[in-house]
Amino acid sequence: MKSHSRCIPPLLAAALGLATIVGTPEAFAATYHFEYCFELATEYDDETGLEDWSTLDSPFRRARGAKVTVNDNCSSDHVYYLDEDTGCADIAIHGWGPFAITIHAEAQVNGAELKSYSYDFSTPSDYYIPSVTYGQHTGGSSERTITVDLTKSSNGNVERRNQAWHNLAVGMWAMHRSDYHLGDFGNKAGCAGQSFPGTSSTPCCEYQSWNDTPHGGSHNWNHDYVPPKTLIFFVPNGIDQEKNFASSWLNCLLPEVDNTSVTDGRIPAVAAHQRMKFQIAHELGHVVVMQRMGDREEESYTAPLHGCMGSYRTDGSPADTDDDGEQTKSLLTREYSSGAAREGWAHFFSAWLFNRSSESDCWFQPSYTVQDFDLDGTFDNVGQPVFAWDGVFTCEGAGLASPLFGSPASWVSAKDWLEDAYNEGVCGSELPTCLPGEDSRYDNCSVDHWGRSTQYDWMRYFWDMASDEGIPMNKLTDIFVDMCPTEWRSKTYEVEADGDWPERRLRRSAEFHGELGAHDRQRSNGVDHYQ
Repeated sequence: MKSHSRCIPPLLAAALGLATIVGTPEAFAATYHFEYCFELATEYDDETGLEDWSTLDSPFRRARGAKVTVNDNCSSDHVYYLDEDTGCADIAIHGWGPFAITIHAEAQVNGAELKSYSYDFSTPSDYYIPSVTYGQHTGGSSERTITVDLTKSSNGNVERRNQAWHNLAVGMWAMHRSDYHLGDFGNKAGCAGQSFPGTSSTPCCEYQSWNDTPHGGSHNWNHDYVPPKTLIFFVPNGIDQEKNFASSWLNCLLPEVDNTSVTDGRIPAVAAHQRMKFQIAHELGHVVVMQRMGDREEESYTAPLHGCMGSYRTDGSPADTDDDGEQTKSLLTREYSSGAAREGWAHFFSAWLFNRSSESDCWFQPSYTVQDFDLDGTFDNVGQPVFAWDGVFTCEGAGLASPLFGSPASWVSAKDWLEDAYNEGVCGSELPTCLPGEDSRYDNCSVDHWGRSTQYDWMRYFWDMASDEGIPMNKLTDIFVDMCPTEWRSKTYEVEADGDWPERRLRRSAEFHGELGAHDRQRSNGVDHYQ
């Protein structure tokens, strides 16, 4: 048992003659209240200095809603969640001290629960939620703001722990900006009965139930595994999850998440092992809508490029290869609209998170790729020498981030890059147009850009809906979810009308949400490639 003198100021204890009395400390200890604040000293590698919200500033770094426990040596640990706006909490201490404060890599922000996992090199399959303890605080301590040191470390375990905090910081900021209507699974019959050429009898907003086996039977996600308002982040260990960035994990078993009965392990979570805020936010953009849809989008990235690329690494190597259907995706590649829309939404989410949509400028960096917007073999947004913000471009125009860069050819306009490229004759083939039933992969024909688009054009569409039309983020999330991307057409080989093309489902969902006028004004960004 502890003496009372350990739980009240020493002078008071001596005056009361309690120094030798033994009993239950809490029964006699005075309670003191102190406000403690926490900040995360984040250091992201893709901080450009151009975006509106800097991760180096206090508003981003506040440990919003973080879980904090306090051990005052007088009672069991007390649990607090820091204020969502200030990153502070009123801490009640039984006694004068010393006491220890621990901050955990989990938080409650705007109705959502966030958890961020790391792993130890010695047992990489064992994930844990990192925490940092600050001890020896007393009632007389003058320092009430604690900064969690996240300096880069050569110690792999420390660096992965710090990565988990960087992942969580993006999630805290994201949920502070909007709730994205998490927990709302969409309007199952919201688009039923609306007249549009080629409309199928299936409502465009028929979401996948979490308690049923989704289409095809390939997955069976259930909210017993991940609650609808829980966002999970983790550092991939290179074994169960090999991708540096991903919006689902493969066969990873995390504490408190029983996914052993999930057939392919694809439960929504943000995997990230590099300090790149735009990419972490991109994956979070996927997870937010996956949580609401109950499945991931039905997509395909195998559309033949036919020379339609334009994205490169900063070392000059192509970001993609044009081998007729097996290439990887990138911002300016011609893709089936299912793939372009899926990635374009996540790019928009990432750009929106660090830029004010009330302002016209919007700066964004997609994983250190630079763009050749006019396909002339010259980079249009890279400096000499190479700078940290190379590859950054604007959501508003033709992709130039600085007056230092040269201007691309005049035919590259502020909207619909893919159609501009086709009209200029620099992207595509001279083959005859495919007839209904013909497949451009096997038949001697071309589909032009019908049913095709680019991630860049979809990203810019959503940005203009937010910036030009003033549509809030949670409503834009509704519009995307109610396109029912889990059931839209993933590939388009034909030029015949099809009501399940992503472009047409987008129009119907925008109409259902009362934003048809805004959609019609902004669809010329390149989300209207249908007949």
